[in-house]
Amino acid sequence: MTPAAVASSTVSNNRATAKGGGLSTTGGSVTLTASVITGNRVDSLFAALGGGISCEDSALSLTGCTVKDNQANGATALGGGIYALDSTVEVRGSTVNGNKANGGVLGEGGGIYSFDGALTLVASTVKGDKASTAFDDVFDGP
Repeated sequence: MTPAAVASSTVSNNRATAKGGGLSTTGGSVTLTASVITGNRVDSLFAALGGGISCEDSALSLTGCTVKDNQANGATALGGGIYALDSTVEVRGSTVNGNKANGGVLGEGGGIYSFDGALTLVASTVKGDKASTAFDDVFDGP
């Protein structure tokens, strides 16, 4: 599979019903540079994963990016800004803020939710995000 690259772009005001309101990758590699992911959302009766970006079994790299004002809304909401499962995620020189994980039962990782992978933050700000039950800005587990 050829890696996807997005540069100097805006991904905004998109909607999804399960995962990845703005972008979604499964088993791939995505590099974002100097881009903005904003105003995207996932609305689901069940699991809402990654209002801005959903990444599963993948590699995701963000450099000089802004991930803001995205939402995951569902009974379970994980990763208002970024959801990562079994993935390697590197966020470098970027800002993640104003994202929301609104779960009726469980809402975690308003900014970033990372599970069973590697999350690296370098010279980045993750602040001002909200989750309905825990981990407003970052959930990194286990």
